[in-house]
Amino acid sequence: MDYHGREHWDTVHSVAGDGAGVAAAAVARSAARLLALGPGAVVVDIAGGSGPFLRALPRAAVGVRVDFALGPLWAGTGVCGDALALPLRTGSADAATLLSAWWAMPDIDRVVAEAARVLRPGGALLVHIWGPAERCRLITVGASCVATAIPSMFRPPGVRGPFESTVGEVAAVLRDAGLDDIAAHAFGHSWPLGAADDYWAEFAHLAPTSHAAFRDAAPDARARVRRLLDGLLLRLRRDGVADLGLAWNLVVARKLPVPARFADSRGAVS
Repeated sequence: MDYHGREHWDTVHSVAGDGAGVAAAAVARSAARLLALGPGAVVVDIAGGSGPFLRALPRAAVGVRVDFALGPLWAGTGVCGDALALPLRTGSADAATLLSAWWAMPDIDRVVAEAARVLRPGGALLVHIWGPAERCRLITVGASCVATAIPSMFRPPGVRGPFESTVGEVAAVLRDAGLDDIAAHAFGHSWPLGAADDYWAEFAHLAPTSHAAFRDAAPDARARVRRLLDGLLLRLRRDGVADLGLAWNLVVARKLPVPARFADSRGAVS
């Protein structure tokens, strides 16, 4: 299945379930707090999936979820559209977000250019990326079990891993798109080590592609994944590990207003 195709992401979102895990909700809340949107502000959640970010927004803000997979849009309102060509007017949004999507885009430069296009002057683009793999064990523990038990879980050519992006890389792409006033903010979350079923409830919303492979695998493969996870969690407890960490960065940039000397009386750039 094409990693960047609609069929893949429909499958992914169909098995992630409704709502969001505690950790995924913490990511969404950190983004909503950082944007600090006022009443009536319009924010576009690009590749918004099932909408955890929009649920974290204050009610006074207007959230527009865009995703080209139909699956997540069945769970609520949203716009079916491609991040490479957003079906939105130029200058129509006060903010835009890319949460857990940076590494999954086939052409991130074009996606950022589209996000910048729909922003009003002074509008903000917020990008989320995970921290290093060693600080994201809440994801890597389950992902390693799935990859061990399911041979088909290899990374498609041209697809980057979720822990390979850096703040410097993100900032450079944002700057190339004409955005400025760039700032990065670091966040973290700890998940108290618990039962395997509780772990999967968190993992499903943090690594949806890997979780989809687990859920769709043959029964013997799913059983092996469960045995591997049970054994790994037990070993971690015996080693005195009390929790699994999660780290992420939010990078915010703004679309600068056009200087007055470059605009005519109608506000058009001259």
